[in-house]
Amino acid sequence: MRKFFLVALLLPTLGLWAQKDQSFTSKHGYRIVFHKNLGQPKATFMDEIVVNVGVFIGDSLLQTSTKFAPDGFKAPLPAEDEFNNSPSAPVLVDAGMLMGAGDSLTAYMAIDSFIRTTLPPSLRTFNEVRYEIKMLKVINAEEQRKAREAQMARFESIKKEATTIMAAYRSGGLKVKTLPSGLKYYATTEGDGMPVLQGQNIAVHYYGCLNDGTEFDNSFQRGEPIMFSAGEGQMIPGFDEGVMNLRHGAKAYLFIPSKLGYGDQASGPIPANSDLVFYIEIQ
Repeated sequence: MRKFFLVALLLPTLGLWAQKDQSFTSKHGYRIVFHKNLGQPKATFMDEIVVNVGVFIGDSLLQTSTKFAPDGFKAPLPAEDEFNNSPSAPVLVDAGMLMGAGDSLTAYMAIDSFIRTTLPPSLRTFNEVRYEIKMLKVINAEEQRKAREAQMARFESIKKEATTIMAAYRSGGLKVKTLPSGLKYYATTEGDGMPVLQGQNIAVHYYGCLNDGTEFDNSFQRGEPIMFSAGEGQMIPGFDEGVMNLRHGAKAYLFIPSKLGYGDQASGPIPANSDLVFYIEIQ
């Protein structure tokens, strides 16, 4: 929900601009003010931008991308025809096209009547939402293609390894650690980072499947790890307990009995009373 809230706020329009002393005004009346313009190549159509974004009303921080995307929030830029023929464009699209790596700016969006009704009463007297944006990286189409190929190769490698590990587990040939709760885990890499602490915000890549090897979800194909607060009940009990027994940098398999998963409740493609297996990499 946190990520969706930020994305929704990024959707209001910010059109074409005219330059004047590093201050820009869109054709829809929105303002952009540069703080740093290093002269690096600017992002263009079909690129992917990686940014840090803070959303403010007055001095109140509504959301920051660093909470769920510490390495930067990724946003794709549209094709030229799509952008030029659309009556509106997201703030990050228009702002992103003005920026190169290392640049930073503020974009201002007027608060319309609908947005005003969603705000706390203390913020309803303000007239603008302020976006503080820093460009971390611009990824062109060719770089995106290479990244997707590497991502798919990585995913296929993980899937192949998981099949081998699970076969060894089912045959009893895998030396797993069993915790009092019934959770079992097998670390392929112990990790040389600090132990995961309760309440710590962590990023975890995962590949999840049923005990028979049927995949139900993974983060590797999406290219983004899941972010959550460890040991705070934001994940199923077995997943939470598993990461709390590992270090940053660890790679491990979690064998989760149904009572530590979804129990007698089905969840999407996961049937009720299913034992689960996760391969995880803790960032």
